[in-house]
Amino acid sequence: MNIGIIGTGQLGRMLALSGYPLGFNFGFLGDKNSPCGGLGEIFDSLEELENFADVITYESENTAVDLLKNLKKPIYPSEKSLFISQHRGREKALFEELKIPCAPYKIVNSEADLQAAVEQIGLPAILKTTTDGYDGKGQFFIKSAKQITQAWASMSGVESVLESFVNFKRELSLIAVRGIGGEHKYYPLVENLHRQGILRLTTAPAKNIKPEI
Repeated sequence: MNIGIIGTGQLGRMLALSGYPLGFNFGFLGDKNSPCGGLGEIFDSLEELENFADVITYESENTAVDLLKNLKKPIYPSEKSLFISQHRGREKALFEELKIPCAPYKIVNSEADLQAAVEQIGLPAILKTTTDGYDGKGQFFIKSAKQITQAWASMSGVESVLESFVNFKRELSLIAVRGIGGEHKYYPLVENLHRQGILRLTTAPAKNIKPEI
């Protein structure tokens, strides 16, 4: 099977390196001078990628949804999944719909919105851009109401979400995958260590897990 990947970054590279031993072929859309260089043909246009591919995926949730709208080849994850997962507000709204607990949050579009959100949610809290943030970028940890103006200025005026700060002992995560036939597979539970908003270490499998967890 020929798999087309939108993007040529390190995630696309890891996907291809895992897929080649399984007998798949890969082509990419993006920069030729990139981590995916030498791992398959890198195309200049989406049309060329689609002509190559039996199925198309993307390496990042920051991929533009519009790129997927007119493609004729199967796309996984779907356009709808991308639309939700690339926006923190839409993501949290889906979690609430599915009864998955979230920290209290409010979408804000101005400093006045942020002021009102702080009054409702309280401090400390974390302000994040609704899109494009990663590795600590697009975030501001608000500890005092005196920081509200500075925090909003750091967002450069883009739509953001204020989240209540949660005191937690540690972060555990689990990756689940679903095949096109509906079958599910689960990777072991892992523990993640972050510093300054960036994932520094993952221990797999996580240790000292209570049976109920």
